[in-house]
Amino acid sequence: MLTRTLLILILTTLTVISSGCEEPKITFFEVKRIDEPLDVNELAIVVNILETFPPDQLKHLPPIFASLPDWESNRTLSVASLTREENERINSLWDYDTLKYRFDRNRPLQKLLKHYRMTQKQFLGLVRCVGIAMAASRVPPDYDFKFNIRRSLERISCLDTDDRPFATLTPDKQYEVEHLAQYLARRDRCEQLIQVPDCNKELVTKYLDQLAKVMPPSYLDNPIAPVTDWQEEYGVPFQEVTDRVPSDASLHWQRNEKLINH
Repeated sequence: MLTRTLLILILTTLTVISSGCEEPKITFFEVKRIDEPLDVNELAIVVNILETFPPDQLKHLPPIFASLPDWESNRTLSVASLTREENERINSLWDYDTLKYRFDRNRPLQKLLKHYRMTQKQFLGLVRCVGIAMAASRVPPDYDFKFNIRRSLERISCLDTDDRPFATLTPDKQYEVEHLAQYLARRDRCEQLIQVPDCNKELVTKYLDQLAKVMPPSYLDNPIAPVTDWQEEYGVPFQEVTDRVPSDASLHWQRNEKLINH
């Protein structure tokens, strides 16, 4: 159920839109940045506009963060070239000039934007700002962004100068390289999330039920979990100490002793 404050703002907005007044002109073109504070009026605009989106239009909104690298084993580019390509893919995810063309045929959106005195780029910037605040609110409060940025930069430093063609690497080496490339995504996510003001996280948390009904479901996920190296965080789960306990090599097993479905 909508909170009273957000409901009043949405109803007020709808009243203005339906009043038949002369269409206002856009005089302000700056796009909202992810490090700028949000207010409840901006949340109301996002909720009101996205409520008009049919499902086939909502899917045109990109995820807040780029997916992890997934390089085909037959890629003939060098590791360094693939790394540059990956960075370009990450940086172009929220290219407003490209994204705005996805919504040109959405007439209800165009009408609402005119009354809000917003461009499509401004609307997308606002959605991104709200979406990344939602994502940031799902990250544990003790997560050390600065430390993980430094760690990621250390891990990926070797990729920029690796001139080996990816396709010539053995499967094990390809896995190793692609595992390191995942730190490109971790660095990107940390560099963005660290910019989100605490007040934005608090605001979207307050109105999370309303936002969850209109925003893409992926915006509610913890963005750090997919880029966490669990082995690095928690270590190898099993480690032999051969000077004190027997190793696996000393275990004896016969086929007739196997147990199935136990």
